Amino acid sequence: MNAARPAGLLRRLGALFYDALLLGALWLVAAVPAVLLHGGAIRRGDGAAYWLFELYLAGVALAFFTFCWSRGGQTLGMAAWGLRVEDAAGRPPAWPRALLRAALALGGLANLCLLVGLRPWHERLSGTYTVHRPAARRRPESAARHSP
Repeated sequence: MNAARPAGLLRRLGALFYDALLLGALWLVAAVPAVLLHGGAIRRGDGAAYWLFELYLAGVALAFFTFCWSRGGQTLGMAAWGLRVEDAAGRPPAWPRALLRAALALGGLANLCLLVGLRPWHERLSGTYTVHRPAARRRPESAARHSP
């Protein structure tokens, strides 16, 4: 593994909360075409239409995380908490590895392995790491203007 510090559980849960809000908004937007095609709300009693809709929303979530992790190594929530997903070489994972990681994460439940001191299974099986890389601190504008 690279020299970055592994991310702790609380930081991961914070990022997960931010990403859950973002994913909820994404699902609302993604649901519009499906509801329009169905001709109204899709309910549990709608048989195959309901299960196809659930599968569609799961696919949207997988695509969101796979895209974010393979492009820059982080989602918006992870960026806010200073987290990044990396492979063993310290680079963002390639899309197949990111997709495997997203599929195995089970909505973040895999992170609970940290409670007993184990590396989460979605990271072990996909060969990825969640690391804490805090952003470099910038000097405030006022300090930069008044310094000699």
